Amino acid sequence: MAAQSLAKSASYKRVYTTGTFFSAISCCLLPALAFVLLALPPAHATNEPRRTTSAPDVRAIFNIEGRPGFCLAEHKYDDGKRLVIAVSPRKEINLEVSVPNAGFIKGEQYDLNLSLEKGAENGNREKPFSRFVRAIALDDKSILLQMGSNPKFREALANKDVLALEAAGEKIAFDLPDMALTLEKLHDCNRKAIETKSGKAKVMPEKLMALLAASGLNSIEPLPMDNIPAEERPSDYAWKTGRLLGGIRERMVRENKSLASLSGLYLQGLKKRCAGSFRAETGKQETFGRLEMMSVNAECVSGKRKGGKGKGEAPDLAVALLFYITDAGRFTVFTHESLLENKDEAAAARDSIRRVITKLASSE
Repeated sequence: MAAQSLAKSASYKRVYTTGTFFSAISCCLLPALAFVLLALPPAHATNEPRRTTSAPDVRAIFNIEGRPGFCLAEHKYDDGKRLVIAVSPRKEINLEVSVPNAGFIKGEQYDLNLSLEKGAENGNREKPFSRFVRAIALDDKSILLQMGSNPKFREALANKDVLALEAAGEKIAFDLPDMALTLEKLHDCNRKAIETKSGKAKVMPEKLMALLAASGLNSIEPLPMDNIPAEERPSDYAWKTGRLLGGIRERMVRENKSLASLSGLYLQGLKKRCAGSFRAETGKQETFGRLEMMSVNAECVSGKRKGGKGKGEAPDLAVALLFYITDAGRFTVFTHESLLENKDEAAAARDSIRRVITKLASSE
């Protein structure tokens, strides 16, 4: 398979990044809250690319500080695979393609030549746009290409029909949809995301606000999720408090589902999304009235630098989680996420909520 040969010939060196830690609800059970760039899904990758006919599905993703980070466009192909394009408010463009059975190594870099061309049906007479890229593997089938804000690349992307990746004579190609329309929709999405951030967010229930206030969490700023499909929202309600992102999700679960199994599935999802070193410290499971409860501290660390300011590097992250389940089967997850250097603040916020809930549960 061309993709497997490409993965072998383009391999550069092993590096760890943390670009997709707490995200992508469709990939794991009840993920936590950083609205960073998602682990973007599959794209068609044979030498005879198949054209997508669907309109672009565009949504906004917010970053660790609650500000608009990227808008994403997913293009679905006839065989169910997808190509995803991400554009930031600063007009930076990221591409992610996913090739089943490609054999990429998670965290490894790949040196590739990227070209944008006119398809054969258009005569293929125009000179292609070509440039060297260094891609990052997010998992065994997905690579991320960070293209920056180069206006020449954007112009070529808007006007060409085929995106090709090549290394050592091996080539895979992706038939592009109407990229001029897609980029227009992405820029409009970024504009609306900025307006939404300064506008209204989903009203949080009074009981939840009262719980947060009783826990000593002040200056709660609800975060909007209107531009995120309901099935992909990382929480039922999200908020920012100080340097933390908080969230809560509640679900009824089937009988015989234990707290240990549910929290274990959740943590497996987090580990899968971490391209660096993942660590989870699980507390003792305790019972308070009708509740079974457990606290967890998790971290995703690249170990390469502090602050994550370099190109292609995401910040090291920490999340403090509170899991509990009632005897009636209602499973709840509270999350407070932060940069790694602020992990004590996240844990303190979690522990404050825990004290209030255990007091209420013990008094019932």
